[in-house]
Amino acid sequence: MADECYIPGGFYRICERCGFKRRNWDTRKEWNGLIVCADTCWEARHSQDFVRGRIDRQTVPDPRPEYTGAQIPIDVTHITIDNEEASIDQQGDRFLDTNEVSADDL
Repeated sequence: MADECYIPGGFYRICERCGFKRRNWDTRKEWNGLIVCADTCWEARHSQDFVRGRIDRQTVPDPRPEYTGAQIPIDVTHITIDNEEASIDQQGDRFLDTNEVSADDL
């Protein structure tokens, strides 16, 4: 066999995947550290191994408190509710300035 002759600086390696005896220039080191045949056993690292994740910001850009429908501030001094006068006193409590409503008014 012609490959069995002495070549200065050359040595043999055993492929860690197939187990064949190869010269050092016919082997390559893979990304996972295995020394394998350069022409038949070597596999490049998959490109998806280099994909990096992106930050997913799940916050609302301008948050507001949740609307409950019960707490609506009124900042007025005189309002009309159902055609009757209503006023706001000094403490901010609302009361109606109206007469007694009879059954005839309904």
